Amino acid sequence: MRSKSVHGFTLVEVMVALLIIAMALPALLMRIGGMATAAGHSRDVAIAYWVAENKMQEIYLTQRLQGVTPRGRQADDVKMAGETWDWQTETEETALPGLLRLRVRVKLQDSDDNLVEISGFFLE
Repeated sequence: MRSKSVHGFTLVEVMVALLIIAMALPALLMRIGGMATAAGHSRDVAIAYWVAENKMQEIYLTQRLQGVTPRGRQADDVKMAGETWDWQTETEETALPGLLRLRVRVKLQDSDDNLVEISGFFLE
């Protein structure tokens, strides 16, 4: 003789489980999308910082080795990591004679907002 006890899920239990999954899945997908966007932005900021540091060092070395001190504003672009980055430098006098402040701003070519702005000082 067989026992009448059957093990398994009822239709109501399955429907409740599917409802919970259906409610949680869109939130999870939105969170994953947000994390991917944040990772991409962090990557862009890191590369923009490298571009700015490279430009700052290039100006510093040119000034030290060739005695050429940049004045005013300069701007151009550079390719790095498969993207084109616009950079702008600005040299200005400080309150101390012979001490110049150098600002370097970097942004993606098709963007309006600077991703990175760094400053440094050097002697004439």
